[in-house]
Amino acid sequence: MSSYWASVTRVVTVCESGIIFLIYAIFLFLLSRNTRISQSFRMVLIIVAVHGLLYAFNIWLVLSAHVFHHGHFSVPLYGPLVPLLPKLLQDMSMICLTIFSYLIWQLIPGPCSMQYLALTRPHLNIYTRLFLSYSITICFVIYDYFFVSQLVPTPEYEKIIQATSREAFDIDKNEHFVVYGLPFQQIPENNNRTCITLALGCVVSTYFSSYIIFGAIIVMIRRHLKSFGVKLSEKTLKMENTFYKMQLLQSILPVVIISFPIALFIIPSITSHDLGPATLSMTFSVWLVPMVQGSVFVYYLRTSLRNQKTSQ
Repeated sequence: MSSYWASVTRVVTVCESGIIFLIYAIFLFLLSRNTRISQSFRMVLIIVAVHGLLYAFNIWLVLSAHVFHHGHFSVPLYGPLVPLLPKLLQDMSMICLTIFSYLIWQLIPGPCSMQYLALTRPHLNIYTRLFLSYSITICFVIYDYFFVSQLVPTPEYEKIIQATSREAFDIDKNEHFVVYGLPFQQIPENNNRTCITLALGCVVSTYFSSYIIFGAIIVMIRRHLKSFGVKLSEKTLKMENTFYKMQLLQSILPVVIISFPIALFIIPSITSHDLGPATLSMTFSVWLVPMVQGSVFVYYLRTSLRNQKTSQ
């Protein structure tokens, strides 16, 4: 029999992943109807949509939760299909889920890079510009893998986080689930790997790097336009301002949504407080991020489509 909190996780996560999928499906539909978006920006938006759809599928597949309990960070996967997968695919489903989460901010520099290359390197074909624009993101993903793969526990440590996950969510001993995680402090059972290394070495470093690169490219675009004495039309300025607002919302919203749950739970988790099922609010908040980001893009496309119809 499934435990109450595992069932809650499954139901809420299925609903959230379904909403994410629906939002990005609407996003693609609006994109297909908008004929005035440049080819380069259209490709950027397709990348965003593909990420959103794959992320939604991965969330639905694993139906994971976040557990901070007795000095351990664990991610139990309650998806009914996960135990049926070979071990390699189980590990990859967890690794992909984590990397998809990090791509929320690691994709941020791409659109600005495409815009900058379109202005400064118009002779390059669109696929070259696309590759160059997302080369930073590709490097991030490769970098992520070496940290995220540490979430795969040793057999000895897996027993520990199985026990803490069961205790935190009061899961029946007969219920089977796959679990990943890291301790907050070094322990020999997990080869002295800790989630602090993952948080600082991967999450924090790539997060700030993404936004520093984003800000730097925005400045470079502005300087390039001014250096040639380009006087932008009112319409172009309006489009640029809308684009920048969209990008800023993409940057700020994840922080706003998940900052409180993270602050609320990580600090007491380090002190080994018993947090129990309350950590689910963090899980459900994390899945809200792609929903909100997708909604921002949908709003942007709807506005663009409305302006397109008005100008006809």
